[in-house]
This record gives sequence, C-alpha cells and structure tokens, in this order.
Amino acid sequence: MPLQLFLTAAPVAFAVVAGGFSLFQWLMSQRARSDERDDELLAWGAKVMDAMAELETLCANPAGLWPGVEFDRRRLALAAALSSLVDQGRMFFPNVQSTGQQRGDKPEAYRGSRVVILDQVIVGYDVAHLIPQAGPERKALLQQPLRDARREFVSLLQKEVGSSRRSSAAVRQTRPAIKIRLEDLR
Repeated sequence: MPLQLFLTAAPVAFAVVAGGFSLFQWLMSQRARSDERDDELLAWGAKVMDAMAELETLCANPAGLWPGVEFDRRRLALAAALSSLVDQGRMFFPNVQSTGQQRGDKPEAYRGSRVVILDQVIVGYDVAHLIPQAGPERKALLQQPLRDARREFVSLLQKEVGSSRRSSAAVRQTRPAIKIRLEDLR
C-alpha cells in the first residue's frame, strides 16, 4: 500500500515541482527583460544628457572660443543628435493617443501627444536652433531653460528605471551641500 501511494503521489509531486521551476524561470526571464530595457533606456538617457550638457556649455561660452565655424558645426550636430534622440526615445515612450487626435495625415508614431520626458529633449533641440537668433549677449539666457529641462529629464528617467538600478540607503544619506567658492581656495 505505501508503494502504491508513492506511485500515485509521485507524478503529482513531480508536476508541482516542475510547475514551480517553470514559474521561477518565467519570473527570471521577466526580470532579465526588464533589466535589458533599463540598460537600453540608460544608454539612451546618457546620450541625451551628454548632448544637453554640451549644448549648455555652448550657451555659456562665447562662440569665439571655437575656431572658425566650429561653433556652428557643433551646434548643428547637437541639434541633429537631439532630433534623433527624440525619435529614439519614441521607442520607449510612444505618443499618447486620445480621442480627437487621430490625424490621418501624420505617420502613426507621430499621432497623439508627445510625453513629457521627450518634451525635455525638444527643449534642447529648440535651444540649439535659437542660439544664433539670441546673439552673443542673450545666448547665456538660454542656459536656464536648458538646465531646467535637463534636470527634469534626469528626474523622469530615474522614475522610469527599475528600482534595482537605484542607490542603496547608504548612498541616499544626505549632508550639507558642497559648494566650492574661489574665496575658500586662498
């Protein structure tokens, strides 16, 4: 009788163990997919932040620091890069469709409303095109909206990336801000 009970229960036990193992494998594959998306998102975000930081440097310094037409070449290259990064970002953050926005004259990826994280990249693109119009004396004024957009972009990207990519409690401890001033360097 115990052998009969074992032979009857063994397939059920095996099915439960196999089911548990399958569930574990599925959960691990979901986690791997999420990690892969986070990797791709972080790589894209790093390109956006690099372009916006370089554009901010162009706004902060006189065009004469760059030889010949190098300033405009760099500015236009950054505008092109930011335009491409907006489209790359649409792979992660497609436009939001809503009733009444279904304009058939636009390609499908461009219908609806652009999400806020991509709007921050558009600010960089716009600034790159506004620099020549601002002229040397007003060019530095473009830094603030660009800086604000970059900060908002980083904040939104942090929210999007999985919690496993965030800092530990030890890193999140706060202290008074460090500010280096020329007066303190004497």
